[in-house]
Amino acid sequence: MPRFHSFYYLLALLTFVAPAFCAEDVTPVQPDKVEKPDKKDKAEVEKKNNPAPAPAADERKKDEAAPKSAANAKQPKFPMTSEWFVNIGDTMPDDNGPNDEEDAQQVEFHPLEEAMLALQASTDEHLAESVDDEASSFKKLIREAPKYRGHIVRFRGKLETSERFPIPDNKTGLGELYRGQTTTIYGEMETFLSMERPDRDLINRPVRITGIFLKRYAFKNRLEGDKLTWTPLIIIKKVEAFSEADVAPTPMSNIAKLAIAMVVVLLLGRLAYRVVYVQGKSARGNPFTKINRRLAERKEKTVPKKTLMGAAPAKPATPPGSSAPPEPPATPPVPPSESADASAPK
Repeated sequence: MPRFHSFYYLLALLTFVAPAFCAEDVTPVQPDKVEKPDKKDKAEVEKKNNPAPAPAADERKKDEAAPKSAANAKQPKFPMTSEWFVNIGDTMPDDNGPNDEEDAQQVEFHPLEEAMLALQASTDEHLAESVDDEASSFKKLIREAPKYRGHIVRFRGKLETSERFPIPDNKTGLGELYRGQTTTIYGEMETFLSMERPDRDLINRPVRITGIFLKRYAFKNRLEGDKLTWTPLIIIKKVEAFSEADVAPTPMSNIAKLAIAMVVVLLLGRLAYRVVYVQGKSARGNPFTKINRRLAERKEKTVPKKTLMGAAPAKPATPPGSSAPPEPPATPPVPPSESADASAPK
């Protein structure tokens, strides 16, 4: 009974004490105690919670390329298509039309001056970016000069000669250029007019020239008679020393890859033919086997020498311990003709 009352006392105590520990503090906050947030603090909190997105990669590239594009916009554009370039005379004997060799041996002043001004206003990087690889061909410049006139071309070869080439007063302020020729291993020759003097140490050395194709230029060669040599005339800023190690390897074209694959397939096919057909032949096809076979056949057909001379065939050997009859005396062989005469009646 006392235990029962103590249980009820404990339950009542928990009923009144537990809510005091478990209840939340719901005391209202007085309005005059609330601090209003400052605008600057609010802005900083928003920046931390919502950071600004990073600029896109394309926008970065545009921003980086903007100065370059602005610099390139100030430089001349190629190819050059002014009226001076269109009216250049460089007809060759093979062309359909009037042939004026004197014009081919002259350099027109106005297109030359325009090309020099364009080169002065261009950086080396801009010229390198403007190179027309299709036009950088000796045959194309000679055969299709009007099509590629004014294009930026680039050639590599050995520097043969260099000499001064005086020019009239012009807007560039230069009083002379330097004319020279480069040759390639294919026997092709290019003539250039350089605004800077080439280094004498580059004579008979590999060089590279980059400039504007002006015309087909003719000059009298050293052969007998008035014979002309036709070359492309290129206006350049300078002659550059060149080494094959400075050139990146060009990617192999699909045609070259196909040709190499065909050659490899043909070689493999020929090798397989020799292995399967030649090595798989019968032994009779081997010349050494044929010789050995013929020698063996000859040995089989060969008769002993005594038999050919008419001697009696060899007798079989008698076993040991047995008495053998005496052999008759050997008689010399009689020729067939004598025996026939002796048997004939007299």
